[in-house]
Amino acid sequence: MKTKKYDNGFTLVELIIVIAIMAILSAAIAPAIIGYIEKARKADDVQTAKVIYDAVNFALASGDDEVEDAWINDAGNESDGKMTSTLTGHELRPVAWARGVRVGNWQNSLYKCAHNGAGEQAFVDEMLEALAQDAAKGKGNSWDKNSPNAYDGKSACITPLKYGKKMNGHKPECWIIYRDVVTNTPEIYIGYKDGAVKGVWRMWPETCKEYK
Repeated sequence: MKTKKYDNGFTLVELIIVIAIMAILSAAIAPAIIGYIEKARKADDVQTAKVIYDAVNFALASGDDEVEDAWINDAGNESDGKMTSTLTGHELRPVAWARGVRVGNWQNSLYKCAHNGAGEQAFVDEMLEALAQDAAKGKGNSWDKNSPNAYDGKSACITPLKYGKKMNGHKPECWIIYRDVVTNTPEIYIGYKDGAVKGVWRMWPETCKEYK
């Protein structure tokens, strides 16, 4: 005669133990996973900064005198948004910038001159060509919400920021291309815009510690 075997599944105590173990494992693993994701996003931003930096240098290597003159342009309001380099201690002046995230219901997804004088336009156009952003060429510093090439509030950012957590009291918002007034070399920062653009995190060269 065969003996019947009954499989009553897990007991309530066993289920509670399993759930407790899963909760403990999740609590231990989750921070590591989040940290890995954040590090990967920061690495993406650093790589994007390198692409922008290379595009700037490509534009400056064009041999076009108009482009070079536009890069060192001191006309208009170029002093607005100036800062001190965290790398060299030299004065930096912004030449061009673009949003890396949507801000409110609008954004300027393509790069534009940093100042109303638009004296930087020849350089910016050359750099835009290197970034395959020909549609934005010639836009200067104008604000036109109806233009699909400037501030349309619809198109995706061309160089999006992947890491968006608040740091140093500010949330990463835009890419800023600065010119070192001593060496005339570029530095790429991530920052925000409050009237003038304000760089906070140096991305290239010599990436700041917050993004390493």
